[in-house]
Amino acid sequence: MAGEIDEIKARLSIEGLVGRHVQLQRSGQHLRGRCPFHDERTPSFFVFLDSGNYKCFGCGEAGDAFTFLMKMENLTFREALVRLAEETGVRLAPRGGNPARREYINSLIGAVEAASHHYEQQLQQHRHGQSARDYLRRRGIGSEIQTRFRLGLAPESWDGLLSALTGQGIAPQTLLAAGLVRQGQRENLYDAFRARLMFPIRAANGAVRGFGGRTLGDDPAKYINTGSTEIFDKSRLLYGLDLAQAALRRQRQAVVVEGYTDVIAAHAAGFENVVAAMGTTLTEPQFRMVARSVDQIVICMDGDAAGRAAGRRNLERMDQFLGPLVWHEGQLRAEIKIAPMPQGQDPDEVIRTDRQRWQSLLADAAPLSEYLFGEIVAAADTNTRRGRAQALQEALKYLRRLARGDPVTRSDYIATLAERLQIPVPAIEAELRRRPDDGPAPEFGAPASAHDPVAMPAEDRLCALAMRNPALLRQAVGRAGLPLAVFEGAAARSVFEILSRLHSSEPANDHLGRQLGEQDREYLDRLDRINSARPEAETEQQLYADIAGLVLRLRESWLAAEAERTSLVLDSESDRQVRRQALAAMNDLNRQRLEIDQQRNRLSIST
Repeated sequence: MAGEIDEIKARLSIEGLVGRHVQLQRSGQHLRGRCPFHDERTPSFFVFLDSGNYKCFGCGEAGDAFTFLMKMENLTFREALVRLAEETGVRLAPRGGNPARREYINSLIGAVEAASHHYEQQLQQHRHGQSARDYLRRRGIGSEIQTRFRLGLAPESWDGLLSALTGQGIAPQTLLAAGLVRQGQRENLYDAFRARLMFPIRAANGAVRGFGGRTLGDDPAKYINTGSTEIFDKSRLLYGLDLAQAALRRQRQAVVVEGYTDVIAAHAAGFENVVAAMGTTLTEPQFRMVARSVDQIVICMDGDAAGRAAGRRNLERMDQFLGPLVWHEGQLRAEIKIAPMPQGQDPDEVIRTDRQRWQSLLADAAPLSEYLFGEIVAAADTNTRRGRAQALQEALKYLRRLARGDPVTRSDYIATLAERLQIPVPAIEAELRRRPDDGPAPEFGAPASAHDPVAMPAEDRLCALAMRNPALLRQAVGRAGLPLAVFEGAAARSVFEILSRLHSSEPANDHLGRQLGEQDREYLDRLDRINSARPEAETEQQLYADIAGLVLRLRESWLAAEAERTSLVLDSESDRQVRRQALAAMNDLNRQRLEIDQQRNRLSIST
């Protein structure tokens, strides 16, 4: 169900959707207009094209395309989902495994393969391909590497690919479903990629599933990808894996970078064990793709500026990138190491300018725990007692996850942390005892259970627990609320929306069964299985603590995304009033994040 939301967002123009109600003007890399939700003179309503979100710095309204349509037209999430699915041509009906479906999938694969061939031809033959060829030449990407990675060109044309492939007999609706074209407000179709250098994204067997495109013009969106489709899920693919598999098995080491050109530069220089995650998070499916073939995985982080603020950014980026894998460092067969790049450089630049430096950086990669603690110290003012105390609290969040069930390794971590922060070992151990572990972490990739803190999305766990007592959900959400846009899955959004409004004495499962469509029945069954794994004699206090903890986790995720978008406005906006509003919003976000930490402490004490 998360794929439906992603696919709709990929095909939908949020500029077009919001533009039906708001007169928008470009402001840096964003769009700006007067807020439709309150009266204002100075436009303080921003649309962020890269993420597909909006935010008003006057009244605080924020969300995505779905919440915008819901608020403007007083729709439920399901109604908004159906409306936007119809507009974008996304199919919401349940799909079964039958010959007709297999034929449909094959038609999508065939369309994407034809598009890749078309883009390759354009790079070599199109009159506008010279700028792309010059760009590749400047980066040392010769014709042999271009052919190996099947690089291509999407010319500056609204219907070049559309005309070429329909001329080959491929139906326009197939191109739309494959993410190759998009549908405009007047139902006209146009190429999804224009004026871009094209990077085919292939499955492990070499079959093209989608594309990444780098702008060759002044488009503020430097890179865009194919949206989620029936055959393309970015979280389940690694760029370059099809070409790296032999090297992974041979070297027993995988190097994970962030970008397409990082991979290409590495392979061109003979470092063929390099792949890219193509996103901000290394997912479990991606991790498994390489972990089965290697003993060590090195994560390469792009170099940031020096200083304390950079340490904090590095830590946040790494925590987001590795996500739940941090919990399992001690259980994974493949060791995780971190290799930060030099200041202001990415792997592509390092490899092209100094191959030996690249090899040294990989050889000197730090174990995950060592890197974590190093960045925590770098982000703190360790010359003051308060700074050391804050760093300790930050470190404890990771220390509780690392080496769970391995007291010897944990003791080593505590000793290292004590030395770095100049805090006595007994003081750190006392802090750990004050907020003890919640038991051993589950096996990585094991079937999800109700107490599994990692293997199951937090939104699914929250919906499952809320079904047991919707009143506790409303209590946990409270006045601060929980934005619907934080939920990635369509079914999870629907369930949360219904449960948060449910005041009936009717069992939640029965109510949901009547409110939701057949397509969500499988999701409800999954929630039932989650609940069946929990103890029957669980107290209301225990249930509330779990629900509240998940609400805080999701709220924290939303606040982090809001802070990132607010930073973009502060970095690019010159209007004094808007800057004051954005700065006030950032201060409020920081206050809310601090309150979340305080609420977590109160929850841990009460339980």
